[in-house]
Amino acid sequence: MEKGLDEYRGTGRIILIILINIIASIILIISGFIYQSLVLIANGLESTINIITLFLTIYLVIYLTPQPPDAEHPYGHEKYSAFSAVLTSIAMVAIAVYIIMNAYYKANLGYMVSMEAAYIAPISIIPPLINYVYFRYLSYKYLEIGFTAEARHQFIDFLDSIITLVGVYGAVSLTYIFDLISASILSMLILFTAAWNLKDASYILLDYGLSPEIIRDIVKMAKEEPEIRSCHEVRSRKLGNNYYVDMHIEVDPNYPIIDAHEVAHRIEEKIKKRYREIRDIVIHIEPA
Repeated sequence: MEKGLDEYRGTGRIILIILINIIASIILIISGFIYQSLVLIANGLESTINIITLFLTIYLVIYLTPQPPDAEHPYGHEKYSAFSAVLTSIAMVAIAVYIIMNAYYKANLGYMVSMEAAYIAPISIIPPLINYVYFRYLSYKYLEIGFTAEARHQFIDFLDSIITLVGVYGAVSLTYIFDLISASILSMLILFTAAWNLKDASYILLDYGLSPEIIRDIVKMAKEEPEIRSCHEVRSRKLGNNYYVDMHIEVDPNYPIIDAHEVAHRIEEKIKKRYREIRDIVIHIEPA
């Protein structure tokens, strides 16, 4: 799979996106404190986390993940993509907890959100929308879980910005309770997205394998070869968006080794043709 080169040529776009996020986060956080809006502060802090996760995603997924296997990483570096998703999720959980704690604290105090907050709130929509479009494009192009997790994160951020608008306008027009409610809803959405990302990443980091149905089909395809007496110990694990398979086949002890290897190669090609997500198959040949 072609990776990385055209994204390095897009460094200017990446820098521009990060600058937009930095400016927006500074405006939202400062305005939130000045105009007494918790949801503006929360949105600004989330934009700050976005800056960190943008750097992590770009470095881990674009630079490290495509690196070829080496002595320390014989299976390649594809788990860095899942690692990026985990780091993104941890940052999201930290922000959500901060928002919940502050909402509880401020609910007992009571406050008034200034009218000026309503003029600042629309700024919160711009960064996540730009981020989402960019990472969705990368996700479709490279099929990396790190890009998918970040695109999902940014889409939730966009929804959060809509909630921010409603919360600020409600707080300015009616009561500060709207500010607290919108901040709490925002934190719940952040936690939901973090859990979703962690679930997807766990399939890679915990070495989930192919489904039992696919394993049975692999065994069946191997046994279709007349030279194969048995196929067993079929194991698989997920790495990035691909699977790696180990399996044992038994042949007649007197069967020429060169012919046995040809049969194994035939089985490998047949399996890979049916299941494109299987990148590599190691077949151990044993005497029956």
